[in-house]
Amino acid sequence: LSPRIRRLESDTVKCLVGRLEELLVEMRSVMERQFHDDRAPPDEDDDGIGRGGVHPSKERERQARKRRKENLLLMIGHCLRGLALLGKGVDAESAFARVAIMPIIRSKL
Repeated sequence: LSPRIRRLESDTVKCLVGRLEELLVEMRSVMERQFHDDRAPPDEDDDGIGRGGVHPSKERERQARKRRKENLLLMIGHCLRGLALLGKGVDAESAFARVAIMPIIRSKL
């Protein structure tokens, strides 16, 4: 029974780390889109003057992005909690470094 339990634990860790990596990549893309949208120039009316308000479709997009970000954070927390319960915090750290930190370092080189 013990080898089966170890195999199950190993498969679970691989699954959690893989899912964590996917979520971190998705979170990075959501944050990049938000950054680019926040820096975009305001929309203009036919007369060339800015609206002064937010277009309803843009507001819906912003709300959807906010909900997606909250859901991603929740799922990332679940993955991290699962890895912590299995005593695999080092695997979580290495996945975070590989997916979240290394791309930043590579972009600066």
